[in-house]
Amino acid sequence: MRLRTTALIAGLLGVIVLIIGLVANTQRPDTAVTVPATVDTAAVVVPADMLAFGGDGRYAVDGTGTVHAFSVLPSDLEAWSADKSITYVTGMPTWEELTTTLQEPAPSPSPSASGSASASAEPTSSPSPSASADAGPAYESLLTGSSDLWRDSWTGTDRVSVRASAVDPGLALVFVSDDGSPLTSVDLKMSRAVNDAWIAPLIVWGAILTAIGLVALAMLIIDVRPVQARAEEWIAHRQRIGTGDEGPKPGSRRARRMEGAAVPEAELTQEPDAVTDDATPAPQASAPAPDAAGQATSEPAAPEPYWSTPTPTTPDDSDFLPPAQDDGEEDR
Repeated sequence: MRLRTTALIAGLLGVIVLIIGLVANTQRPDTAVTVPATVDTAAVVVPADMLAFGGDGRYAVDGTGTVHAFSVLPSDLEAWSADKSITYVTGMPTWEELTTTLQEPAPSPSPSASGSASASAEPTSSPSPSASADAGPAYESLLTGSSDLWRDSWTGTDRVSVRASAVDPGLALVFVSDDGSPLTSVDLKMSRAVNDAWIAPLIVWGAILTAIGLVALAMLIIDVRPVQARAEEWIAHRQRIGTGDEGPKPGSRRARRMEGAAVPEAELTQEPDAVTDDATPAPQASAPAPDAAGQATSEPAAPEPYWSTPTPTTPDDSDFLPPAQDDGEEDR
């Protein structure tokens, strides 16, 4: 009963452990993750330290049309980006989003600012906005006159992806749209180590304990006492064999004597003497007189008790001594 109760408790714990393992398995984080960020500039720069952080991951940008990627020295990048709006990827604080920083071009003084104000009063300048609206927004390519700055290059349509380890250490990575249109997003796809080694053993042990509990519950419902008694008898027999005290075989005479069974007594019958034809019958003894028989049977001789005092005898009565002499003979 104690073993069965322990098995039932183990089964209950197994159900709880199994549920926890299954829930943890459904909530297990993915090992491959893509961390995005939204941008709105024609150029995106990934510095050298972020490339080292990416390792074997891949940086990618989405845009419209042809998109280029270049590796460049930080000093050349600083000179090229001084007058341009560029988005820098600065970090990844969480697994859900990249952090970015927008760099605006520094304003430069124009000496013709005062003269252009007077010239702008001409009435012919008013139709120009409608004409530009019909033709769509015009973008200026950022690649003009910069072909000698780039080291390695990659090209894609609407999207370009570069492995971080493919860029030489110490160089930066620049994504630029071919026509100067703004890029829409940048993302980093990489793998991460997830500490989920405990989930599988939790599920396995939970299933094992649950099975033990179900077996104990079935044994509680079904009467298995005869089988259990035979099993205990077999175990005890094996233990006696191991210790050298096997005991008598069940059903043997020794076992019955140890159990207190009485040995049956044998019944002996007396066979009559055989009588031959030429044998003469033996004479019958005469019956004793009734008085003597009655006296013999009614008054048997009582034996003398062993503690009775013997009759003293004198030396003269002894058969082993010579006869005594009188005094007259002694005087002679």
